[in-house]
Parts: sequence; C-alpha cells; structure tokens
Amino acid sequence: DAVGGVIQIFTRRGQGAPRGEAAAEAGGYHSYRADVGASGAVGIWDYALSIGHEESRGVSAIAPGDLFGQFNPDRDGFKRDSGTLRLGFTPVPGHRVGVHLLETRLKAQYDATEPPFFDDPSPDFRNRLVTRVASLDYRGKPASAWTTTVQASSAVDDLTSGGNIQSRFITRR
Repeated sequence: DAVGGVIQIFTRRGQGAPRGEAAAEAGGYHSYRADVGASGAVGIWDYALSIGHEESRGVSAIAPGDLFGQFNPDRDGFKRDSGTLRLGFTPVPGHRVGVHLLETRLKAQYDATEPPFFDDPSPDFRNRLVTRVASLDYRGKPASAWTTTVQASSAVDDLTSGGNIQSRFITRR
C-alpha cells in the first residue's frame, strides 16, 4: 500500500561469541547520533539488541524571501530514539523460533501554514511519531529441499501532526 516507496530494515541475528558495538557521530547544527548494541549466541539461544539516539537543532526549512511568504525563522530540528531486540531459540538444528521487537520515537519540527488563513507561518508545527513492531517467527528445514517459514507480526504507527490544529493518525497492520 506504499505510494512513495518502502523501506525494509533487516536487523542482524546474534551469532558467535558475545560482542558489543558502539558508534557516535557529530556534525553541524548541533547534530549528533549515538548507537550501542550487543549480540551473540549462547547454546541454543541467540540475541541481538540495540538502542540509538539521533538529533539535530536544524535550520529553517523555508528560506527568507519564500515566493509564497511562508518563511518562519525558527530552526526545524528533530530527535529520534530507537530500540530493537531480537531473540531466537533453536531447539534442534534446522529449526528456529524467533521474536523481534522494535520501537522508534520521532519528534520533528517543520514550517507550514494551516486553515483558515493559510498565510500565517508562525505556529510551531511538529510531528510526533511512535512506531512499534512485534513479530514471532518460525523457520524450519524438515528436508534439504524444503524450508518452512511462518511469521505473525503487528505494527502500529501513531502520528500526531500540526501546529495550532493537531491531527492524529493511527495505522495498524
């Protein structure tokens, strides 16, 4: 049902000895990103988890002298937090049951106008989006030429958007 495109994210499954990862970045406009994670396998269990934070103070999304007079000199920044957990259980070789949980929280600011007078760009327009995904899956190989995969999942996007007038959209899949 995606009109503009789809982004599909595959998180890595834990394997091998336990290991940790960390990354950090910094840039202009007070922008930074930091992520930490751990993964591995112990006996019949495998795991991978990570958390991350990203933010930027941003710049005004519309420049002075905008053709439609919509300039608002505020900074249009954002903050995003995310976390993911993947846990797997392999009771016998060739058969795995897994759980995957993911949550992201985004707060973003943007320039816009709203009815009834589409000429006032001063309201503080914001998007607040929470996305939650949970899935349970089974993958088994009963024979060398036969693989069975079954997955049940749930995804919820909860978006509140607007300036003085707020709109809320909840999408469940």
